[in-house]
Amino acid sequence: MSNPSGERIDLRVPEGVKERIRKSAALTGRSMSDFIIAAALQQAEETLAAVERWEMDETESRFVMSLLLAPPREIPNLRKLMTGIRSKKMRKKNETTAAI
Repeated sequence: MSNPSGERIDLRVPEGVKERIRKSAALTGRSMSDFIIAAALQQAEETLAAVERWEMDETESRFVMSLLLAPPREIPNLRKLMTGIRSKKMRKKNETTAAI
């Protein structure tokens, strides 16, 4: 896993930590760099997975699916807002075309 041409990370560790990592790496037949990278990457993947992925039970899943499959509901204020934006864009486009 070690890549001598890769990016560098410098660490300061509490007393005794480096020796424990060295011993553990040696027991697994890896270099300290490989051992540290593998452990840090595993933790990073687990952390990102916990943040980026949701897990739902069957009840929650059915509720979300019912929301997704339901027909959209009318939101009058949203329609008014979007109509106003569309009208402004059309006026601006017409003004630009008339100026040319």
